[in-house]
Amino acid sequence: MPAATAGTCSIPINGTRRIRSLSRSAAGSADVTGVLSVWHVSLQDPAQRFIQRVIPIGIDNQGKRSKSIEVLLTTFANLAPGPEPVLTNATRIELASIVIPDMLRRDLAHKGLLSESVTISWRLLAWIELN
Repeated sequence: MPAATAGTCSIPINGTRRIRSLSRSAAGSADVTGVLSVWHVSLQDPAQRFIQRVIPIGIDNQGKRSKSIEVLLTTFANLAPGPEPVLTNATRIELASIVIPDMLRRDLAHKGLLSESVTISWRLLAWIELN
């Protein structure tokens, strides 16, 4: 089985672009394919209460949210350089600007943190492509 690898992110993370891979031993025996992204989310309600969360969003190769990818966040320390990109720049941009923000909104609404009166902002902290 190929090792899980991360490709170059076309979206700068703190001004840098990084390539990372996740070894099969770090990922366990599960077949891991998709993207793990980590987001810093800030919420503010009309009463000026401010809430911050760090939220992992895992997406499988079918474009669906994957909790099994999200749990890989705990293996961050085992990451090492990967050989090549997994996704195209166009796919990364679509995921980061359309697909994942919609998933973030649904996740926050499900947790009762998001309503029409709450303002939201988010920032990408990490992007790891797994193959």
